[in-house]
Amino acid sequence: MNHAGKHTSFSPIDDRFDHNRKGIFFCKYNHEGLYLILYSVGIGLVVSLVLFLTNLPDRGLTGAAAFLMQTVVLVVSPLLLIGGIRAIRSGVTYNYTANEEKMLIVCPRENFRADIFYNTVENVTYEEIKYFSKIRGLHVTVFCTHGKYIFEFLFGYNTPETSKTPDLTPFRYIEERAGLIAPPEYSAWSRLDNFR
Repeated sequence: MNHAGKHTSFSPIDDRFDHNRKGIFFCKYNHEGLYLILYSVGIGLVVSLVLFLTNLPDRGLTGAAAFLMQTVVLVVSPLLLIGGIRAIRSGVTYNYTANEEKMLIVCPRENFRADIFYNTVENVTYEEIKYFSKIRGLHVTVFCTHGKYIFEFLFGYNTPETSKTPDLTPFRYIEERAGLIAPPEYSAWSRLDNFR
């Protein structure tokens, strides 16, 4: 049995108090590629339309106004394109709530809901999602007795490359509560050692 590592849901006080845990994480959009294409084409069409309309002589725009409008569109459109692509590639927000018996994961935007009961979890697997040889996220599959749940978990843009491990995911919590990962052992000495 693997150990949970330093990112764990267990603590020395778990035995004395009930706990509920809430949080968010990000996953790829189901149709991310389509969204990127449509957004890029939309920006291209808007830029083309503005440049076309400002070049028509009978539109009543003076040369200075047309030049100013063209300049603004040509300066702003790359920023909008980069910002929009980055927002789409950041993923969609998933909310989770965990208690002693299950983890509820919902994403209203993708119309997704999963009630993952720890006593039905058989295994959790992780595969890296790479983008230009850098780890972008993890393809997570949670195998349960009644089926499986698949998540395309994304790390934040500022996450260091060395920290992009399953330990940073909320799915470790499922593994711990299902008994697939051993909780860390706590002792007074180990807690004192953490402060040295």
